[in-house]
Amino acid sequence: MKSVWRRSGIRSFTLVELLVVIAIIGILAAMLLPAVAAARERGRRARCASNEHQILLGLKMYAIDNSEQFPGTNFASTMTGYAEDVRLYICPSDTRKATETSIGNMQRDNCSYHLVKKDFDTIPAVTPVTEATKAKYFLLLDKSGPNMVNASSFGGNHQSGGGNITRVDGSTEFVTRGVWTANPNRDGAGTTNSVTFDGSTLAEN
Repeated sequence: MKSVWRRSGIRSFTLVELLVVIAIIGILAAMLLPAVAAARERGRRARCASNEHQILLGLKMYAIDNSEQFPGTNFASTMTGYAEDVRLYICPSDTRKATETSIGNMQRDNCSYHLVKKDFDTIPAVTPVTEATKAKYFLLLDKSGPNMVNASSFGGNHQSGGGNITRVDGSTEFVTRGVWTANPNRDGAGTTNSVTFDGSTLAEN
């Protein structure tokens, strides 16, 4: 058998050489996996922003039919006929999954986004956010995973890296958790909304 290998000019790998090749492949894979994961997360962020934009369009249509008023508590369940695909209300990076097939049955645990329904930085105070609210004020934002957003908790949907916010004027952008927590008044997030981060100003579903 050895003479056959010699005549054909083929040299077999030694065990050490094989192990070296396997080790090199493992190192390359370890170097590439974080980059692949980061690229996938950027893609999920883009899909999340698209979700918010689609919901925003539905909210705008709702406001046209309701004297420029946006929905209040349980906003998702009132969006039948405007933005009723339940998949829109689940952020692709949110580990939770939509268990409802009907928008009318959406619960807080099935919804990845907050609707800002009231604002304290207005006169009179605690005024509902409507189409007449300042364009730079935010209207939709990522929840912090299963938890309500607050001044120090933001970005739970996106591995604590930040979240998307959508303003009354329809613009959407990703805000990092560092920018969010460093600006208690949200100035760094491009808005001066005064939100109390509780059920009085934020709708959870």
